[in-house]
Amino acid sequence: MNRCPSGLLLALALMLGACMPKERLPPLLRIEPAREFPEDFRAPLSAQTGLPMAGFGGGGGGVTRTPILFVHGNTESAVFWKPVRKQFLAEGWTRDELWAFSLGWNSVRRFDSNDRSAESIGRAVDAMTQYLSLRSGREIRQLDIVAHSLGVTAVRQWMKQDNAWHRVRVFVAVAGANHGVWTARSDARGQNRVSAFELAPGSPWLEQLNRGGETPGPTRYVTLYDGTGRGDVLF
Repeated sequence: MNRCPSGLLLALALMLGACMPKERLPPLLRIEPAREFPEDFRAPLSAQTGLPMAGFGGGGGGVTRTPILFVHGNTESAVFWKPVRKQFLAEGWTRDELWAFSLGWNSVRRFDSNDRSAESIGRAVDAMTQYLSLRSGREIRQLDIVAHSLGVTAVRQWMKQDNAWHRVRVFVAVAGANHGVWTARSDARGQNRVSAFELAPGSPWLEQLNRGGETPGPTRYVTLYDGTGRGDVLF
């Protein structure tokens, strides 16, 4: 029997990985998304995929500080925040205090929806705070949120739709398209769009989000951008 050269197999694998959307490749290879949660934690379902969210959080150490939820941006996943978690752990935070969930597709070909991501964030906050309340024996009423890119507007939408400002003590918003991004078009759908369509400048979605003030409620807000204009070229 003729055997396929190993070099050819490697080339085929690389071509498959390059051409196939990355949300399809792991199931094909029977690779499960990374879920670094305790065995007794039930991961909430993503509003976009309908599957249990991957991510990390919990695992010991208790809760002595306000726990943090890290929220990723478009085409990313909870893995984006692993270097940040490593730094926080090195500075004395516990695994119970640091959480992140993969909200959507984690794909450069299937862009995440702001509305669906907002719904996933609500589910993640509920699951996280309920678990920590049961584990600690006291009600965990608030958390801090650090969000990046699309995660910023999705968090703001969740707080507005669920009237949840009282649940977020501090909100750190990094490079959020709060007034739109020039790559987004409100009439674009499917794979001909290069950003979440809700983020088109002047879109009805952004108008309703910003109506009535951009920093409502008791939440303390911090927004971060690259002040030179070179790093945030999309805005």
